[in-house]
Order: sequence, then structure tokens, then C-alpha cells
Amino acid sequence: MFAERFLFQEFAELCFALARSDGSTEPLEVVEFNKVMRREFSGKDWFPSDDRYDMLTGTRTPTVNEAFTNVIHVLRLNKDDLTQDMKDKYVFVLRRIAEVFGGVEEMEDFIIERFKYEINRL
Repeated sequence: MFAERFLFQEFAELCFALARSDGSTEPLEVVEFNKVMRREFSGKDWFPSDDRYDMLTGTRTPTVNEAFTNVIHVLRLNKDDLTQDMKDKYVFVLRRIAEVFGGVEEMEDFIIERFKYEINRL
């Protein structure tokens, strides 16, 4: 299997950037972010044991557009290894993260739909 861990890191940065795009986040939102990531990705041998949100807070903070570009690039490089189930999961998680953080705003919906379009082209 391809470098799922690297893809997850890029995808997590997109989720993080989307979550932060409307400003700061509340503690409950951070808890929900971590819950979603654990529920959907734990059990993988590459899944980090620490809370994903806290790890991302301490690293670089890409813009939504930078994170989007990075994750699409990694997806394109590994398109032969992507299954439809994986594509569906990434779209689901991205939408779920947006819903947790104050509902899906117009800009967030645009990014999610654009991500869905790009990932399904692969």
C-alpha cells in the first residue's frame, strides 16, 4: 500500500485549515475534531496516538488553499492505490469536520465540493 501515513498527514492539515478558516476554535470543537479523526482513522498502524489537533497546532499552519493543493498532489501521486471507499471516507471526514466547527459555511462547502470533484477524478 502507498504511503497512507503521509497522505493522512496532508489530509489532516486540510481538515485543520478548514476548521480554523473561520477564526479561532473552541475547546469543544477541538475535542470533536479529535473524535472524528480517531473514529475514522484509528486502527491503522500509522495513526498517531496523540490528539491530531494538538499536533497540528504546534506545526506550520497552511492556508486552506495550500493544504488543498498539497493533499491533491499526494492523492494524484498515489491515485492507483486509492479505492472508492477511501475516496468516500476522505470526503465524509472533511464534511464532518466542517459540520462540527459551527456548521458548513459557503466557503467550506465550496472547498468540500472541489475536493470531492478532484478526488473522484482520480
